[in-house]
Amino acid sequence: MADKLARPHIKIIKGKRDEYELNLKEQLGRGGFASVYKGKRLSDGEAVAIKQITKRFDYGNSEVEHMESLSRDHNNHYTVKILDHYSDNKRELFLILPFYKHGSLRDYIKKNGRLNTKIASGILLQLVSSLIYLHQKRGIMHRDLTSANVLIKDISGDSIDVLLSDFGLAKKVGNNIYAKQTTCGTAGFMPPTVKDGKYKIGDEVYSLGGILYNMLTARDPDPGREKEQIKSVSDGLARDLLTELWQSDPDKLPTLQDLEKSPFLNQYRSAIKRSSSLRHSLTLNIDCKHRILNDDGKCRKCGVFPKSRKNSHDSAYGSKPPSRNTLGTNTKDAASTRNGDRSRRPSKTPSVRSQKTDNERSEKEWPIPLFHYFRKSDKQQIDEYRLTSPKGRFTISEPNILFFEALFRDKKFVEYIFELRLKGGKQEIIVYIPMRKNQELPKLHDDIIREKKYIEIITRPSELGDKYAAYYSYILKAIGVFYSRNAKINFAYVDGNGKYTAKLM
Repeated sequence: MADKLARPHIKIIKGKRDEYELNLKEQLGRGGFASVYKGKRLSDGEAVAIKQITKRFDYGNSEVEHMESLSRDHNNHYTVKILDHYSDNKRELFLILPFYKHGSLRDYIKKNGRLNTKIASGILLQLVSSLIYLHQKRGIMHRDLTSANVLIKDISGDSIDVLLSDFGLAKKVGNNIYAKQTTCGTAGFMPPTVKDGKYKIGDEVYSLGGILYNMLTARDPDPGREKEQIKSVSDGLARDLLTELWQSDPDKLPTLQDLEKSPFLNQYRSAIKRSSSLRHSLTLNIDCKHRILNDDGKCRKCGVFPKSRKNSHDSAYGSKPPSRNTLGTNTKDAASTRNGDRSRRPSKTPSVRSQKTDNERSEKEWPIPLFHYFRKSDKQQIDEYRLTSPKGRFTISEPNILFFEALFRDKKFVEYIFELRLKGGKQEIIVYIPMRKNQELPKLHDDIIREKKYIEIITRPSELGDKYAAYYSYILKAIGVFYSRNAKINFAYVDGNGKYTAKLM
């Protein structure tokens, strides 16, 4: 009670998976029925964004349904994922979302001014890919596609990675014209057909014109002044594209596939860094012959992100254990094992010596390297960033996050879930247990177990102890397998350059 009086601006949200602290003093944005605040997850202090929705009719509930459905799809690299949600009564709903420090595209433009054509082209290409996913694979129309609802995930050099957000008005809409649809959206970005209440899913490309205009001029589009606004854009290819996108006749609007081939998007296509959504959708198939790579995986010479080459020996980790002879025993030991001397078989319980070895290795290999070299790409199969072994399942979800769903020794059910995070040169491991009793190990393509209970957080190798040291050694072995799929050698100070990275062929 005293804490509530001392901090009246703090609100505790009890989600389904964790508890969160909402800070009413740190408002990130505000709309008609919702406000977004900065908060943190109490289990690990991780910053989150908390969307507080005032329920009106079905608003809020449908957003949760859309976002949970989209978040479950491992092929979705285009929209903001929902982490958790909670409804404390019939009037308020709280959505827990990732916190992105750069905010929305509109806020970034207001702060930094208009974008150059290369950056704008890269962002628009990502949005086209996002709509191809939403429209053609999910049948969902966003219905409020604006630069305010595009979040910036990451900025690297002259490349900006974006994600679509705010699915409060999203709806399953077919590609046939539907009469008496709800009129919704934002003026300037809203297709004319939506204003009339008669629209189809393909009409949403009109909104991309408003976003492109906003990026190139730092001004919001003004409905009814499209011709005048097109003339104010300096780039000729951008003007041509805006003329196509701002068609008043919906039958003359370009398709998403037409937009992918537009001269404006293709003038920088080979130079645009493949962002998190582009590298899963572009059909561009350029390989690098030099393989002299920077830390970001791009070739120093040609600027291309090379296609990954899978190592043919990956499957060894998940196969049967090697014979004792390959593990370093002498021929006599190996022979006695083959002849049935079962007294020499290793115990299932780790010995004191093996625990000591695990602890020593943990000290030497903490923190582990970033997972930079095996980020997901458009040509990789899912098993290139996921791995199932007799010890459990390993999943690289982000370039700095790895999950290990560890099995009991009987190898039937999941005992622990380890979430390894790298941040600012430091490493932490969050330990969970499954909420469901006798939780089976998910299949390779399934999502990470979400229903889990926080146990503790490990921030230094000495905290692993005998309890977790063996599990950490399994993580290190899995990292070795991932590295073998994308092996690298670093050479320092070659030809006066600070660092070269070459891939093993």
